[in-house]
Amino acid sequence: MYVLVPEGARGEAILEEQNKIVQDQKALRDMANPDYDKRIYDARVDQHRRQQTANQQRINATMDRTGNALTFGHGS
Repeated sequence: MYVLVPEGARGEAILEEQNKIVQDQKALRDMANPDYDKRIYDARVDQHRRQQTANQQRINATMDRTGNALTFGHGS
């Protein structure tokens, strides 16, 4: 994350305060949802699997049974 802060001690104090806020919010989240990280990971894995399945279905729709690309709209 990028932020604009003054240089020097004042900027360092602002960054420390923001870091403390982030850590406090993370601690509250972890207390309320101890399995949050696992659920996020599982959701990402599930999404990846669904995308891979959809991609494979698109590939299969354009291939014939021998693995050759089908040509659409071209007579032989």
